[in-house]
This record gives sequence, C-alpha cells and structure tokens, in this order.
Amino acid sequence: MLKTDRIFLRLVEHKDAAMILSWEKLDELLNITEFDEPPSIQLMEKLIDEQRNVLESGQVRFVVCLSDSNVPVGLVDLYQINFLTETGEIGVVIVNEQNRNQGYAKEGLRLVQTYAHDVLGIQSVIARVDKNNAASNALFSSLGYKLDESIRVTGGKNEFKIML
Repeated sequence: MLKTDRIFLRLVEHKDAAMILSWEKLDELLNITEFDEPPSIQLMEKLIDEQRNVLESGQVRFVVCLSDSNVPVGLVDLYQINFLTETGEIGVVIVNEQNRNQGYAKEGLRLVQTYAHDVLGIQSVIARVDKNNAASNALFSSLGYKLDESIRVTGGKNEFKIML
C-alpha cells in the first residue's frame, strides 16, 4: 500500500466496480475516460481483472482513500506502460467537488510517480490534460511536469511530461 499521512492508495478491487462505474458516468468525467464500448459493470470488472498484472497489462489503477476514514475519493491510473522505453502515462481524478483542492491529487500523483520509478523502472511519465481544465494544468505544472507544445494532441488536450 502506498500512503501519506492524509491518504493511501490501494489497488482497485472487484468490490470497487460499482463505485467506479458510478463515477465514470458522472457528466463531468465523461470526457476524461475513453472507452471502446459503453461503461458497464462487466466492463469495470474486466478492466479490474486486466490490471491484476501490470507486467502483462501495462496498466495499474489505484483508489485514493482518506487515511482517517478509509473513504475512497478518487483514482490514479498509470497506463500505456512500456517497459522497453521505460515510459508511461498518468491520470488522476478526485471525484467530488468537496474533496478537490485539498492536495489529495498531488499526493496521489507523487506516490504513483515514486512507485513507477522505484518499482516498475519507469523513467518518464506523460499526462494529457484538457486545455480548459485550469486546475489540472496547474497541478501537473506544480509537480514539475513540462508542457510539450510541440506535440499535437487531439481533443483539445495539453501534453505534460516529467522525467522521474
């Protein structure tokens, strides 16, 4: 388990499938996650199964929980992991408005970056962030990610990169 004084990250489990599905269906999150098929409980369970072995799937998903209450407040994903090039992509969401701007996303990202580097051997991470999402753009900049304006990303997104 990855943790700080305020949060801990745990691997997503089957018991999380319904919760994650409800989060994925929120209007404000619909444009963040891309699915080949409409989200369903079966799809969530399939994704959870696939993420059981990061070496095979190239992805891992963590649930962000508050340390004092064990309440889940969001997710941090490390995906598109390429062990040959030692690269990956990262994303974070803190679901409810009252839990945002508390530093949970920043702490979660730092924990996953450390895990990516120290455990998986990842040397650089990319984050794709909606250009209109000022809070997320500021978050990744504050963590040392550099905006790569030379890369054209479809869908109105900025691409940030950090060397770990």
